[in-house]
Amino acid sequence: MRHKQNGHRQDGCGNDSGGGQEPPPPPSRKRVPEELAAHVRRIAYHALPPRARTTTNLYLDPWIVNPGATLGPSFESLRVRRDSVLVFADYEPLANFAHPCGYFLHDAGTGELLRRAPAQFPPYPLLGLNVLDLFHEAVKPVESHPKCERELRVRRLEKRMDEALSDVRPSGRRYAILFAGVSDPHHLNDLDWGFLDHTVNVLLTRDPFDMLPSYGAVVETPSLKDVGYKLHLELLEYLQSRGQNPPVLDSKQILLNPKKVLNELCDRIGISFQEEMLSWKAGARPEDGSWAKYWYKSVHESTGFGEYVKKSTPFPKHLEPLLEECIPYYEQLSVLAIQA
Repeated sequence: MRHKQNGHRQDGCGNDSGGGQEPPPPPSRKRVPEELAAHVRRIAYHALPPRARTTTNLYLDPWIVNPGATLGPSFESLRVRRDSVLVFADYEPLANFAHPCGYFLHDAGTGELLRRAPAQFPPYPLLGLNVLDLFHEAVKPVESHPKCERELRVRRLEKRMDEALSDVRPSGRRYAILFAGVSDPHHLNDLDWGFLDHTVNVLLTRDPFDMLPSYGAVVETPSLKDVGYKLHLELLEYLQSRGQNPPVLDSKQILLNPKKVLNELCDRIGISFQEEMLSWKAGARPEDGSWAKYWYKSVHESTGFGEYVKKSTPFPKHLEPLLEECIPYYEQLSVLAIQA
């Protein structure tokens, strides 16, 4: 998670949140006395194993956390039981999105460490790290050369795909699956797209009216860049400029008639359709990635394609501007999708 640089702070997704100004005091919360804060900082630092002290960044919430307050996003929240001083431990400071972190809760009177709770996100998702004070910076972000950064990402991607597919490759031929999502480190944003000339490419999209509420339940204030519709269209146009005509799948059409859509997809990409494609054993897969437990719960519980059900709950008001941004991109993709 990136933090304050050049007078600006960044949140846990790397987004700039303004420069230099201290956030207003939270309502009904008292500031942690400096003597207590210093004591808590020492305890939190020494609570880390020696090796972790060289790789973990520590942040102090300068305000007492009141009983009943919740830390973390709604799907992974921790309720505070008593007046506490919070230290946020970021175990992978250079990572973005979900990754190992921890909440250290200290007694608001004595500074004693009461509880260490594992986490994957900052304690205040809407505010990121803007309201926390960095007091132990073991890892400091540095500027890297773009070419070196791209090459590093490619090497990491190749290693990850090789590990994920080691048990499922047919003998004699090699297959690679690239999961082109929207969150670091498995997206296409910073990769050289030249390798796509040598792959069979399929684009999967979903109606933003159905997708955004689900996405918003995990990432509360997503942006157009987060949800990937613009990138999908750019990717389609790039592939077409390279002489390709990639199949487009719309999740709704798959659910309406999975057998027909998958039959046509297999025909388009030159493989044989098999009935086994329509069902599977419940459970996780090695290639799901570290983000699986935040996104794939229903997939892991499924054994086949469910029926398409139109959302009946009201669309979230705060996502309506983003929906308007997404629709033009989605419409250009959906008109090309294989129909049920």
